[in-house]
Amino acid sequence: KHCDRQKANLRIRYKPSLFQHVGTHSSLIGKLQPLKDKDFKKELLHKGHSNPTAELVCSLKIYQQHSLEKAYQGNDFFWAFTPMVGDFIKFRFYQPLKIERYLFRSGNMEHPGDKFFNTTVEVLPADKSEFDKNFLHKNITKYLKYQETEDGYYRIGEFRNGIAEGEVDASIGKIEAIRLFVLSKSPVWVLLSEIFIKPAA
Repeated sequence: KHCDRQKANLRIRYKPSLFQHVGTHSSLIGKLQPLKDKDFKKELLHKGHSNPTAELVCSLKIYQQHSLEKAYQGNDFFWAFTPMVGDFIKFRFYQPLKIERYLFRSGNMEHPGDKFFNTTVEVLPADKSEFDKNFLHKNITKYLKYQETEDGYYRIGEFRNGIAEGEVDASIGKIEAIRLFVLSKSPVWVLLSEIFIKPAA
């Protein structure tokens, strides 16, 4: 019995399962076997990543338990009711850091239409004077590419076909926060199935 208990403690359980029972009929006549691992195929609905520690702020109304925190930690997808103009999702880092690239994927296999439309990706430089020095005085063409918002953010990307991804120019320096900002009312709910913010090495 002691050995059985010890073995049970060491049992490895794969989530989601590596194999799945197919079909509902048992080899026993008249018996049904409606078996399905509760975690099977769940990975198709969201993809998790290890993201930098951040304070998460969201103006959207969350649906059920599909919180931004769970999505950011890679444990679930984020799902919210229809966005309005001015709605946002903000990732404020506890320590400003340089970001190499970002990826935000909206919609999933079950809800492919719940995507972000007309939504921008914005960054808040930790040191605006450093940002101005690197761009305004050294590369005015690049500076003009980044549209500044009234509250000091710079737009570096946008959602296209439900996905926003790109590299962050190293000249921006350390970033205090990244924000997704909705520019127009959406006709549908929104779902984030993947959030990936990669710090620079």
